[in-house]
Amino acid sequence: MEKLNIIAYLIYLSITFYITVIVGKNLYHHGVHYLKDIFDGNKDIYIPVNKILLTGYYLLNLGYAMYMLNSWEEITTKSELIKSIIENSGKIILILAVIHYNNLLTFSLVKKYNHKLFN
Repeated sequence: MEKLNIIAYLIYLSITFYITVIVGKNLYHHGVHYLKDIFDGNKDIYIPVNKILLTGYYLLNLGYAMYMLNSWEEITTKSELIKSIIENSGKIILILAVIHYNNLLTFSLVKKYNHKLFN
């Protein structure tokens, strides 16, 4: 049934859009303080880096969401509908969490390197 796929897509895209906007705004707003500390208050670096991270986050999240729509099988039952939404939403959340923690690790290494270099 094509109708169930369309319903699944709409629910999935709503969840993905919500995650993208709300989490992106939170990361952007709170991340600026973290980046300010890492780059020793140098506004010429931490503000553009924060904007680049937000842009990359949006592009990655929305691109992955669109890519996932292409890989879905045809949904024929309501239980498949729920399973598909949960499975695909969970994948995108896990991938974004891994990327976020990799970014944190990378920036903590940058901070450590900056302190060794300038102290």
